[in-house]
Amino acid sequence: MSLQSVLAEWAKSLLNYGNKVTVLLADVNEERLVQTKEEFAGKGITDVEYQTVDITELKIIKLSEKDKSIGTINVIVYTAVLSPTMADLKRITQVSLVGTGIVFSLHD
Repeated sequence: MSLQSVLAEWAKSLLNYGNKVTVLLADVNEERLVQTKEEFAGKGITDVEYQTVDITELKIIKLSEKDKSIGTINVIVYTAVLSPTMADLKRITQVSLVGTGIVFSLHD
């Protein structure tokens, strides 16, 4: 089961308890964002927004502006990760450490 499927099931369970669920997806890969949004829609979660961003760049402020437009953020699921087979050490550090710091600094 993909991470997107797990997240969609989690959001669906929130809906089943009568909670309003708004999902904001962010990734560097727009094609993956579109696929994930479609997967969520297939599970009945239709209030899904997405933003293409590179979390290691300060341009992520676009994401912060997007999440402010949809309301209060109650949960952040941060899944950006790279393995040594995917990138060099500098890029892994940028995503894992710098990107994490940027994301969470936007939501203090």
